[in-house]
Amino acid sequence: MVSEGLARNSRKLIVVGLMLATFLSAMDSSVVSTAMPTITGILGGFSLYSWVFSIYLLTSTVTVPIYGKLADLYGRKRVLLFGILVFLLGSGLCGLAQSMLQLVIFRGIQGIGAGAILPITMTIFGDIFSIEERARVQGLTGSVWGISAIVGPALGGLIVDNTSWRWVFLINLPAGLLSLLVLIFFFHEKTQVHQHSVDYVGAIALMAGSAALLLALTSGGRDWEWVSAQSISVFLFAVLSIIAFLLVEVRVSEPILPLSIFADRMIAVSGIASLLAGGVMIGATTYVPLFAQGSLGTSATVAGAVLATMSIGWPIASSLSGRLILRVGYRITAVVGGVFLVLGSGLLFYFSHLSSPLLIAVASFVIGAGMGFSTTAFIVGIQNAVDWSRRGVATSSNLFLRSMGASIWVALLGAIANNVLISDLNSPRAPQMINQLLQPGSSGAVVQGMESVRLAISHASQSVFFWQLVTACITFIAICFMPSGDINDKG
Repeated sequence: MVSEGLARNSRKLIVVGLMLATFLSAMDSSVVSTAMPTITGILGGFSLYSWVFSIYLLTSTVTVPIYGKLADLYGRKRVLLFGILVFLLGSGLCGLAQSMLQLVIFRGIQGIGAGAILPITMTIFGDIFSIEERARVQGLTGSVWGISAIVGPALGGLIVDNTSWRWVFLINLPAGLLSLLVLIFFFHEKTQVHQHSVDYVGAIALMAGSAALLLALTSGGRDWEWVSAQSISVFLFAVLSIIAFLLVEVRVSEPILPLSIFADRMIAVSGIASLLAGGVMIGATTYVPLFAQGSLGTSATVAGAVLATMSIGWPIASSLSGRLILRVGYRITAVVGGVFLVLGSGLLFYFSHLSSPLLIAVASFVIGAGMGFSTTAFIVGIQNAVDWSRRGVATSSNLFLRSMGASIWVALLGAIANNVLISDLNSPRAPQMINQLLQPGSSGAVVQGMESVRLAISHASQSVFFWQLVTACITFIAICFMPSGDINDKG
């Protein structure tokens, strides 16, 4: 519990500390996305490319519900400081990585810390601000995400083009330490111990099932045949783990993901749509920079600028969606977002055949606008469908599903891209050839003998963008099943 008097006197400094932490967490993925082609060229290990993203998404996602429980037990401050420390530890280790495998492991550690930052930050805002003030603070948080998403790709490109790629991760340390110091000295709370049970068994089962599913998707057709003993075994383990997770969730008194809330149509449909929208988002975030550098031959800076347009479209649409929801309701607003997702994904697939970074940037902007309209409508609709006592669970469940969708789709799309590359290049040296093409200094001109690699990367990216378009269409269909309603309808 926050000390009210102290909170009033120190809220501005507390907000600064919280926003710094949020900024680092929000910017991390976009910075790394732009830098990854160059990092892959230096460290090698292209086959692990998608795992750098998926392991971070996985660990940062499955830890969110546990951090929420721990915050109730031990207080917000302790849990948030722990999360920031682990995030900074992972960042430092990533900056020291000597191989792609090490980078994947250290990104997993970084994700464990990141899982605490956003949910606990949002919880603290709810603790220290009144109901009337929270809407304004949420807008401020959205602006931080928008700014970080815009700055991230360009910053990642500038870093790898002008300094060492290691600074993509090491740059987190000074800002993170400043956030820690501000929160340590100015954020004080009176912790009230509550009798809650943490659903560790459910969390472990969910993590095991998700990790096994990711492994099966990324390794199928590359490390082993899709129909093989290894593939079937891993898929079977994933299915059994997920079944165990579901059985645990219906039996425990305080599950990390209460299945009963999905009896509400608004929550269920928004959850499915968010799961799919996460796949649309991660397809563009992960493979637009690779396509720009590996196929179009742009620098990392230009690739970052191309991706940044998606981050510009998102906050613009989010701000406009607030007014649109008041006029036409959250269902129509979400449908508008779905239309933008389909349109943007279609443009991305079509423009990828025209070899123009500018057109790819336009498509990315439209996808970002679709995410802004739809995700805002999902959250408003969900929060309006339930009472106060279930609002936090419903909101976090939707964010959890969106992150899980991104985790699963980045692995699935990675499997598609890897299989296309292996088929097109038909060479045991395919990974080495891709690494050579992505090395700094080789992106501006065609390296001798590398034109076939460029064509293979182009084909692989187009395959990814096609399935991203399919996912966007299914997302739109799911959105159409949302119940109608407006901001004045109370759940």
